[in-house]
Amino acid sequence: MTVPVTTSSNLNQPTVLKRAFQEFVTSNDLAVFFGAGEDAAIQMKIDTSKGRGDTVYFSLMAALDTANIVSGSTNLAGNEQDITLYEDGVTIDWKRAGVKVEHRKLVDLRTPVEIVRFMRPLILDQMARGLQQDIIDSADVTATPNRTRVLFGATDANYDATLATALANIDSTNDKLTVDMIYKAVDKARNLASASGGVTSRKIRPIKVQMKSGARMETYALLVDGIGARQLKSDPEFQELRDTDMKNEIAQAYFTGHNFLGAVDGVMIFRVDDLSRLVKAGAGAGTPAIDVSHALLIGAQAFAVAFGLTGEFVVGTGATDTDYGRDDKIGYNTIRGQKMLSFNSVEQGVVHIFHSGEY
Repeated sequence: MTVPVTTSSNLNQPTVLKRAFQEFVTSNDLAVFFGAGEDAAIQMKIDTSKGRGDTVYFSLMAALDTANIVSGSTNLAGNEQDITLYEDGVTIDWKRAGVKVEHRKLVDLRTPVEIVRFMRPLILDQMARGLQQDIIDSADVTATPNRTRVLFGATDANYDATLATALANIDSTNDKLTVDMIYKAVDKARNLASASGGVTSRKIRPIKVQMKSGARMETYALLVDGIGARQLKSDPEFQELRDTDMKNEIAQAYFTGHNFLGAVDGVMIFRVDDLSRLVKAGAGAGTPAIDVSHALLIGAQAFAVAFGLTGEFVVGTGATDTDYGRDDKIGYNTIRGQKMLSFNSVEQGVVHIFHSGEY
């Protein structure tokens, strides 16, 4: 029986790499939000002319209003709406992972594609989880976000320009995640000054969802951690809305995964356990002080992921990499970067919701 030689050359065949990259970017809880266009919550761009340390720029689209639409014989000239162009850049760098497999375990494998399939549960899943965690980590804040992009607990009155002071206003009784809190965060996304103490900013554009009818529905999404999910499930209003929204077309496509919790006012809600990485331990009210959880209401262009190299396999060779041919070491390399998009310190597509981290 002939065992195929595992080399970088045959593992890097175009069909193998394409399959590996698809697996890499779709094997995490955020995959449903990826897209190449400006309507995606996580906009992805591939620019193979860029390398380590380079910056890939994203053009940020602002929502337009309808005030400048003219009717009848009214001249359009002079009534055009000015568009302010924004951009943000993502710096890319190497992201690499590797696995070691015993050569004798590959005896029954026939092709390089099968070798990659054998590795996929390990190295590609590891890379996918790393990508998700890096995206989430980019949403962490060390200073108070713009007032139009943050809600501390149940009321905007908890806002304070000093982050630590605002977080300390959150208590374990009144500031659990509720449907009403989601409504208030959506008002901020829609740029209603009354929701942000009279402060206005750019409207957050909703993401577009393709429905079975072919129509495109505009919506926002809410990402919550495990504590937030349990708090919402205990809210009687959420329980009622979830029973109703399960019957709606916009929700049906997302009930296939256990991470989709339901919809509130058109906002799709997903549990993403890695959001626990953003918990502010001991930052809330009380003695001892409670933990504060961090949920994310997201719209279009909330995050960006840029690739200079989508992925390549590297096989270890030589005396320093193998034990007389007993082991194979296979690595997967990418050049990528990610960030939460913003312009002039105002998030492009995120409203931060800080709520009680105590169930």
